[in-house]
Amino acid sequence: MYMLSSLRRYHRAALAILGLAALLLDGCSSSASSSTAPPKGAIDFWNTGVTVVNDSAQCAWVTPYWSNAVTTWHIFDGGPMAHPHVVEAGKSYTFGYLLIAHSFIVPTLHIKVLAEMQRSPGCGGNTGQSPANENTDLHPIGSDANVCAHIKASNGGFSVTEPKLVHDPVDC
Repeated sequence: MYMLSSLRRYHRAALAILGLAALLLDGCSSSASSSTAPPKGAIDFWNTGVTVVNDSAQCAWVTPYWSNAVTTWHIFDGGPMAHPHVVEAGKSYTFGYLLIAHSFIVPTLHIKVLAEMQRSPGCGGNTGQSPANENTDLHPIGSDANVCAHIKASNGGFSVTEPKLVHDPVDC
């Protein structure tokens, strides 16, 4: 019985991969013949950056994550500025940029921001509270997805605002 359920899972995964490959190949062959908008089945990419503003009085070790309708959460890492980073008190940091695929099958972007707050006044040492917040319904327009979140301090605790799309990281 276990073998049968495992086989079904692998079969479904293989069908999903073949379906996405067919969409990609169809999109590549169609876009080569057309110089206007990409074809309906084409896979495109968002140039995705996440800006985090630390409005608290303590440093935070910040880890942004991404996912979509067909993937699990992944740490935002892939370039010199796209990896977990310390964000000093009163400062901001832009994590970016990653190319994240989207199509009519995957129309939304999911972003989560985790902030591990430093216990001591400096930017080193152990972390204490780890507030996080996520938005699983971001609909970027065009090829750029600039996302903004803030770290806030209130009532002796910390929170991360829901990540939101902004026109430009400067607007964060």
